Amino acid sequence: MATDAHVAEGCSEAAPAAWIACQDFDAIDDPRLQLAEWLVFDDGFAIEPDPSHGADAGNRVLRVTRAAHVGFGGWVTLRVGAGPEPAGRAEAVAAADRRFDELWVRYRVRTDDDWRRDAPGDLGEVIAMDPTRWAIAAEIAIRSEAPALLEPLGWSCIDAEGRLGCDGRNDWRGGLQRLWARRGRTPWFDAAHVGRWRCVEAFVRLDRPGLDDGEARVWVDGEPQIAVTDIRFRGSWAAAGWNALRFTNHGEPSARRLSFFVDDVVFATQRIGC
Repeated sequence: MATDAHVAEGCSEAAPAAWIACQDFDAIDDPRLQLAEWLVFDDGFAIEPDPSHGADAGNRVLRVTRAAHVGFGGWVTLRVGAGPEPAGRAEAVAAADRRFDELWVRYRVRTDDDWRRDAPGDLGEVIAMDPTRWAIAAEIAIRSEAPALLEPLGWSCIDAEGRLGCDGRNDWRGGLQRLWARRGRTPWFDAAHVGRWRCVEAFVRLDRPGLDDGEARVWVDGEPQIAVTDIRFRGSWAAAGWNALRFTNHGEPSARRLSFFVDDVVFATQRIGC
């Protein structure tokens, strides 16, 4: 997803100058070739017409489906900024020559019409990823295991000496350390909100080397959910900034098949809004 000096990749010409890239999935014909990572097991992900607009609608979305009694179904990664490059697919990275120590991300999520108070698990991870190993250095995981509310978590894989403890192969069994656990306040995953598009926005800022001054904030439909400051995401590690948004098919196994849908992703250097 290369950008030029005037129009961010995938965005309309009227997009604000602060927008870096947009992804609405409408032009994705082969996600294995067009997206940075498409690691999909069985029917865990698909790009298909938006069922809320009817089967013949041109608008397409990313569907995430958790199979019954299964906790993991792969992941899909969108890349922005300097960082790891997909082999032979440099065009899958937006603004690859830029570094973002601060980043705004916005996207829309809709639970399927038959959602029944299930916790969704992961809904999106904003990641600072090592440039050589696709390893997580720091991230905010926008997720929930609660019946109705978001519970975004912060993670770091940088030790006190500034060394990266993750290798990109199975980071969740490596050196990731949880930095916080906070619960949002806007009801979502309950019967009253089934089938509705919701807007998720996140702001992340890496700490400056030697200062514990990182920051993370999350909104739903413009309503604040969490605000965490004085974070040590990286210490002295300085190999990359924020450079990925990953949708991971992961959560507590449910007794039934669950699907939610993602659309209208925007990366920016300023507040995007819903």
